[in-house]
Amino acid sequence: MFVSPFDQVKKNIEIPRDCEVVVVADLFAEDYLGGAELTTEALIKSSPLKIFKIKSKDITLETLESGYNKFWIFTNYSQMDLELIPTIVSNLKYNIVEYDYKFCRYRSVEKHLSAEMKECDCHNEMHGKLTSAFFHGAHTVFYMSDAQMKRYHERFPFLQEPEGSQQFVLSSCFSDEFFAAVKLLREKALGVE
Repeated sequence: MFVSPFDQVKKNIEIPRDCEVVVVADLFAEDYLGGAELTTEALIKSSPLKIFKIKSKDITLETLESGYNKFWIFTNYSQMDLELIPTIVSNLKYNIVEYDYKFCRYRSVEKHLSAEMKECDCHNEMHGKLTSAFFHGAHTVFYMSDAQMKRYHERFPFLQEPEGSQQFVLSSCFSDEFFAAVKLLREKALGVE
């Protein structure tokens, strides 16, 4: 039987029984060395728990069902089917590590303004409302700065309510290997042996 390359069937990935935490990201450090990916990797390496990494595009209802009893951490998830958010909110225990502004379809209010020549109003659209529900259902949301958290709270004041998720500023994290590499580069540049 001929299978067209255009008929991509999503392979269901099962969450391993022995993992304790599932980390979801669009990309990981082994795929791309961006700030979000390096911070996620530093957090993973610092954990004493058994971690399972899965790309957001690979999340299906069956994947969620196979890991319903695990703790989940969602980082960048722009490639995840957003229709899964109500299922996640209702059935999983999870945290969110927010690296940008996912309530905006451009993930940046500045990019939104540049692209559409108008202020971002995504928080009033279904995309923004789903994002805010996702954040509200989280156990904890970690932001990268006070300004980022404030921007969310201005658009979604209910995220600050006591019965909602806990909200903290985490900032970017780096691994010991990162700092060792920076030290080595600095010593080379200064001619220190």
